[in-house]
Amino acid sequence: MLTTSMKVTDDRVMTLESKVAAFEHEADKVEQYSRRPNLRYTGIPETVGKQTKT
Repeated sequence: MLTTSMKVTDDRVMTLESKVAAFEHEADKVEQYSRRPNLRYTGIPETVGKQTKT
């Protein structure tokens, strides 16, 4: 009885750990793109009249 209960609990923990890892990976991907517009480039001359946003 106790062994069966532990097996069920272990399976559930493994499933939840897998889901957490997947959610962390997705959160990292989303966070990466949220920082994209905040980049600053230095040392590159700015061209007057040229459109810099795409």
